[in-house]
Amino acid sequence: MLMCPLRAHSERTLKPGNHEGEYTYEENLSTIEKEAGEQARVSQEDENARRPRCAQQKKKQRPQAAHSHGQELRTRLKREQRLRDSERIREILRTGSWLEGSAYLLQWAPNGLAYSRLVVIAGRRCGPAHRRNRWRRQAREAFRRSFEECGSCVDIVVRIRTRKTAPSGASLYWELMGAFQETRRRAGDA
Repeated sequence: MLMCPLRAHSERTLKPGNHEGEYTYEENLSTIEKEAGEQARVSQEDENARRPRCAQQKKKQRPQAAHSHGQELRTRLKREQRLRDSERIREILRTGSWLEGSAYLLQWAPNGLAYSRLVVIAGRRCGPAHRRNRWRRQAREAFRRSFEECGSCVDIVVRIRTRKTAPSGASLYWELMGAFQETRRRAGDA
């Protein structure tokens, strides 16, 4: 009969301890089990000796690629530049001025604040998540570049709509840049 060497002859017996009512465990272990316990996993100096040097060195991180349009890396919109109030968004969708592009509907209304705000709506019908997220990023970047230094303060809702052909990244970006400039002109700032 074969037995596992680590479990061979392992027994525990209760022996009375030093104090009254206390018992301690004494183990009857085989010599094979004691040798296994001595070779427990402990960090050793030459433990990486068999590993190739390339596996021990940390990989260098590549620099991030520049934007495909040759622009510097994007920064996030400030918190106050994000339009998050659902009642205000519904009001703009009902009563705001609008401008239509090939893949979007841009609606805006004056907000009476010292800054402009933006919300981008891209529903599931527009395509897979990676495509919707890319269009959102491009809309936010076009907004950020267009409304950095302007006096007209408007709330803008951009609804991404795709027809049979989806816009390419560059075309949507430049089309929205033009639409934001037109919005500024109509709002009385250009």
